[in-house]
Amino acid sequence: LMLKALCDAYKTFGNKHHLTLAKQNAQFIHQKTYINGRLYRNFKNDKANINGFLEDYATVIDGLIQLYQVTFDEKWLLFSDELARYSLDNFYDKNDGLFYYTDQNSPELIARKKDVQDNVIPSSNSIMGRNLLYLGSILANSEYLEIAKIMVLKMKNSTLEQSSFMANWSTLLLELHAPMVEIVIIGENYNIIAQELNQYFLPNTIILGAEKSSSLPLFEGKTELNNQTTIYVCFNKTCKQPVFSSKEALKILFQN
Repeated sequence: LMLKALCDAYKTFGNKHHLTLAKQNAQFIHQKTYINGRLYRNFKNDKANINGFLEDYATVIDGLIQLYQVTFDEKWLLFSDELARYSLDNFYDKNDGLFYYTDQNSPELIARKKDVQDNVIPSSNSIMGRNLLYLGSILANSEYLEIAKIMVLKMKNSTLEQSSFMANWSTLLLELHAPMVEIVIIGENYNIIAQELNQYFLPNTIILGAEKSSSLPLFEGKTELNNQTTIYVCFNKTCKQPVFSSKEALKILFQN
């Protein structure tokens, strides 16, 4: 939760101290609490020793997706993808379409519950659903996108009937019904343009950046044009004419 908050603070205020803290936070999680492909919940006396619950995986993945969008360091996407894959392998109930709260490798309980109601902190299932939507969009992973849709359909009636307790589910439902906006920035000034765009509230939007190229699927067929940092604004992978300033990119966004 703190990782995501630091990323949001950096996007809003441009204070590099917030970005430094966010990167240090993520590095600590990766180096100290991620052991043999599994996330642990605590760290004390130089040891991590409690298996992570679904909320730990969900919130860390969420934070890492945000961290990529302010650093454009793809190692954080790789880490988030590893955690998502582990979650699907060890928490996901294929028969029900939702995630258990506890890892199948944890000590056996009388019953494995599922956390679905959004309260002061959103439910771990709704966070994971949004993670799969965003990570699936960035990585062009159709499995992630399909599971996000299955989760929303599973919770649709509850979301509509009990909206006071389903705020994050409601957001996910809206995001799945509106076109995902993909902004791809290529060129020397990609970080500057991203910071300019981040001054605005851009829901249902992912921002990707690189100076020259990237192996990420959304960069395919996109290059820097006219020796200028180039911005591609796309809606569900259908792109508008490339532009060269944040002002032009925002004009496209607000017209749509």
